[in-house]
Amino acid sequence: MCGRMSLWWGKSQPNIRGNGPTAGFVISYECVTVVPRPSPVWLPLGRVTWVFGFQVHRYQSYPHDILREECLRPAVQRGYNAVRATRERGVLMSARRIFGRFGTSIPHLAKNLALTLGGSALLITSFAVAAQGTAQASQPKVWKIGLEGPITGSQSDVGIGMLKGAQLAAQEINAAGGVLGRQVQIIPIDDAADPTVGVSAADAAIQAGLDGVVGPYNSGVGLQTLPLFLKDKLVPIRLTSSTSTEGYGVTLQPMNDQISPIAVQALTTWQKNTSVAIVYDNSTAYTQGADTSLVAGLQGAGVSVSANIPIIPSTSNDPGVIQAAVTEALASHPTGVYADLYYPEGALVADDMINFPGTNCLADYGSASVGYVIVAGIPAVQNCPVLGVPAPADFAGSAPFVSAFEGMFDSAPGLWSPYAFDSVNLLVQSAVKAHNFQQTPLARVLYSTENFMGWTGSATILSPSGNRTPSTVTVDTSDASGSLHVDLAWAAAVGYTP
Repeated sequence: MCGRMSLWWGKSQPNIRGNGPTAGFVISYECVTVVPRPSPVWLPLGRVTWVFGFQVHRYQSYPHDILREECLRPAVQRGYNAVRATRERGVLMSARRIFGRFGTSIPHLAKNLALTLGGSALLITSFAVAAQGTAQASQPKVWKIGLEGPITGSQSDVGIGMLKGAQLAAQEINAAGGVLGRQVQIIPIDDAADPTVGVSAADAAIQAGLDGVVGPYNSGVGLQTLPLFLKDKLVPIRLTSSTSTEGYGVTLQPMNDQISPIAVQALTTWQKNTSVAIVYDNSTAYTQGADTSLVAGLQGAGVSVSANIPIIPSTSNDPGVIQAAVTEALASHPTGVYADLYYPEGALVADDMINFPGTNCLADYGSASVGYVIVAGIPAVQNCPVLGVPAPADFAGSAPFVSAFEGMFDSAPGLWSPYAFDSVNLLVQSAVKAHNFQQTPLARVLYSTENFMGWTGSATILSPSGNRTPSTVTVDTSDASGSLHVDLAWAAAVGYTP
């Protein structure tokens, strides 16, 4: 039975995202079914519960487009009819069950609905029913997982590497038969490392419909977009590192409070600096937090901070801004300079510092990328190593992952490809354990993750922060071919083993 029905009762609009109506409900759906069950159960379609004697589906986080497509999921596998919802939010009830209970006459149906709901104010605004037996064309159903990152712009090598890592994970999942009866589709969400662009891109993806999301990479962007995903009842697998993003989903990335101790150790135990000048980006949440942690860490280790220079990088990445900051830093006569900057600004510092070989140089985690080597050049990176993570091939047991990536894309994986790959797998494996992608059960599983094994090694998620332990922070340098790898001199000095 196909049709369109719109009902309004009571004073308040119901919340289709899982909270339910507070004083009434709205119904406006096409080809809908009720579940003939005597008690609440969990289905892939959403929470099923009783309202006024009827069982209804209470959907979570499905905007219009996803409702139009995803509500066609095969409820018939459990003996139910397929569901198709329209734009209005509300409570999903069964036209077929209502017809079966009250008869097939529309006036009779309206009359009995009114009787069932008692003396409440009830308005049936529209109800048009097509002939029984109309075939409903079923579209292939997929789980849509967004990948947010800087796919374009100055940090595009990071975002593209993330996207490819996510796509590799989806390809392998789909080749193994998919998950929960569906294939996985990766939806690119390009934020260009810009919060304003990120909000627009996230809003568009949410409106188109998402079941999960991985990213973003930039913390400043994440502070704006992560709340949007949470509001849409998703559980983000973020790749941000600022502690200000803690609680906005879980992460396999190292965080500020895990990165700064490694930076302090490298500057002291390895480079043996007695004074450090810091140049930091004062326009992003991550670099601001990193600066605060680094200053405290150095002072705690008895190392003086000879200069702490904030900059606001220009939109055109003007080298003059960087050169002026490096000149000011060197004027304080430090034994080392720390570039607390994202790529490409950190690469410009490295390029300048090659002219001052008597002063140590170290770039922050935010600069870790293939682009850091491309812009700075191999000699500059070897003179100014960068905090980062092991190269994709440096992880134990990484050979099959690297081979699969190169076979799919005919190129080497980016530095962050393994983290996006593992993030998609963590999300999907957790959804299997939760039996769905709904926020509450999925979050419960994710926050209790222990010893997840992936490309990046073992990971346990800490609650309530959602952070990973152990972290995977290293100091990286370039080899002769221009690839970043763990700096062996640093590893020997601090006792690091992969």
